[in-house]
Amino acid sequence: MVAVAQQQAFPVSLAERESIGRLLSRLNSLGAGIENIWIADSEFHSPEKGNGDLYNAEGGLPVPVCFVFFNPITGEEIRQFYWLGEPYPPCPISLDTHTLLVAFSAQAELMTMLQTWGRMPCRILDLEMEWLALNNEEHTLKTLKIEARNANKTGDISPLSLLGVCAIHGISTREQSHKDAMRNLILRGGPWAAEEEQQILDYCAEDTYDTTALLAAMWEKIRDERYCRERIDGLKAALHRGRTMIGFAWMRHVGIPIDTEMTRRLSKHFDKIMQDLYGEIREEFPVFKDDESFDIASSKWAVFLKGKGWLDNPDHPWPMSRGGKKKKNRQPKYDLRRTIPQMALIYPELKKLGTVLEIRSCTKLGLNFPIGPDNRHRVNFWPYGTVTGRCSPSSSEFMLAGGSPAFRHLAKPQQGEVLIEADWSAQEVWIAAYLSGDTAMQKMLRGADPYIAFGELAGVITPGTMQSFIEEHGAKEGIKRCKKQYEEVRARLKAITLGVLYGKTVYTVAAECGITVGEARNLLQTHKRLFPKFWKWVMWVVNEALATRRICTRLGSPRWLMTKRERDAHKEEETKNKKIQNSLQNHMMQSHGAEMLRLASVYAAEKGLSICAPLHDAIFAVAKVEEEERALASLRESMEQAARDLIGVAIPIECFVTRYPDNFVPDDKPTALVVWDKMMRSLLKAEQQEEGI
Repeated sequence: MVAVAQQQAFPVSLAERESIGRLLSRLNSLGAGIENIWIADSEFHSPEKGNGDLYNAEGGLPVPVCFVFFNPITGEEIRQFYWLGEPYPPCPISLDTHTLLVAFSAQAELMTMLQTWGRMPCRILDLEMEWLALNNEEHTLKTLKIEARNANKTGDISPLSLLGVCAIHGISTREQSHKDAMRNLILRGGPWAAEEEQQILDYCAEDTYDTTALLAAMWEKIRDERYCRERIDGLKAALHRGRTMIGFAWMRHVGIPIDTEMTRRLSKHFDKIMQDLYGEIREEFPVFKDDESFDIASSKWAVFLKGKGWLDNPDHPWPMSRGGKKKKNRQPKYDLRRTIPQMALIYPELKKLGTVLEIRSCTKLGLNFPIGPDNRHRVNFWPYGTVTGRCSPSSSEFMLAGGSPAFRHLAKPQQGEVLIEADWSAQEVWIAAYLSGDTAMQKMLRGADPYIAFGELAGVITPGTMQSFIEEHGAKEGIKRCKKQYEEVRARLKAITLGVLYGKTVYTVAAECGITVGEARNLLQTHKRLFPKFWKWVMWVVNEALATRRICTRLGSPRWLMTKRERDAHKEEETKNKKIQNSLQNHMMQSHGAEMLRLASVYAAEKGLSICAPLHDAIFAVAKVEEEERALASLRESMEQAARDLIGVAIPIECFVTRYPDNFVPDDKPTALVVWDKMMRSLLKAEQQEEGI
């Protein structure tokens, strides 16, 4: 069914039409050459039913139901309804550079386009991403996420949804109850009666009208930014953000190959596996409230640390809570995000406790890794989900980061496929060196290993050590042997090299490296002596951000700051001593790392390379066995080009290939290997008990 209708009466106001007309003129004054603006919305459902009778199971590719395109300037409206089993009609609009496609949460429309027509538009403006950019402040973003989660539980309007953002802008929309009813009608699946089909099309069209009104209200709020006082046009940056949705939509379309059989077995016996893991750590760590509890008792925690001699260790004092305004009732911290991982570097036995607690925190309801009928794992990657612009998928749903790197073992190429992981080596250090223009740091990076090179410059390792290993054993083997021989020292040097980017104090560096405060201070002073241009640049960046209350990447991704008084009002008492300077000092490295990954993903997607997931500074891809070499070369080329475009130089890339029938192995995560081995032993025991063996 295809319906093309010229609207007799515009569904949007004259003021909104005029506003969007000004947007078109503004874009073309920048040389965009855009002839048409189309507001788009699609409806779809899952290929499988969830827990109830609705087709809402996650992990699968969308089953398109309809598409509506609305031109807010001419009033032309195009409606398409799709019947299951029948061929899709051609795409009714041009997807070339002369068309701007506008949507709220464009990933959904892009994935529907891939299903119906196998291609995506060139120019995209995603109002959800612009809303996140307008609110990209640490506490504001956190508050919006909390309110959105609460709204999803209570059925209220989410401040991150189309209706919620419209309401904030004073745009009158339908009730949430109407949206829920129509969504349930769509998720019921077809066939639908003719009247129901019309209702679905009307509902889809209403979303385009709301998006049109929101576009008219929002686009003039998109402000120009400045990167190191260099002006960046806000609309150009917005179009770039929209374009990056191509990469994320393509990754979700491809999906991550997952070991469905192993996932099923783990899920079936997961409670037993967790009981076994907790049984082990309860004996070693008597810190839980009782024998059945998964929660740490603060009183037992303090007694445990004191008995170990860790609480009052003068060289590595245990982090304490502030204890209120009068600093009474101070308690040793045990949070999973910072304290336990940090102190585990000094007391390695804590890694076991931290890993098990982390698994539990993300899998309280069991394993929840969405898998489609094609045996692919798919999640919403949540682009721009953090203030640095990193994507932030749900830790309980994303298998590659689902509570523990141990679960990465579940990634497994299908028969006839290979799974490729490619990541930039020392990405943040390269970004720091080339954004700051520090030639000494750049020279260090051109060595065989930046951390060994820093050790040689600092006098911790004898100068020429790496070169002697290479001359004796050859490049590849020599580098490997040198890293192995200086493994412990290299780990400390790496912690220093990366730690300075985060603004870590000598106390934190000492704790993480297992060295004294004096030794840490000497290494940090050496770093400042060796790389003065970097330190001058990074201090300028921090001071400029504090003065202007804005900080931005070279491609225009902004972050704004509250005043100190406003920030302190949002903080809990015990976190008020955390200075924002540390976050700002590392912002440029983190945010440009995120920009680099998005650029590489777009380049790879536009080449048709089957990338399937991002993971911090790595990209995963799948390829047919016979196309392995081409895929490796193509992925490497995309990542190198992204680095050159962003910082002016290609960054070394490491590639790892997993071939069927092997599972992916996170060799760089030793703790993950140990935990996985324990999980496999517990699984085998549970299955043998079930069979009565």
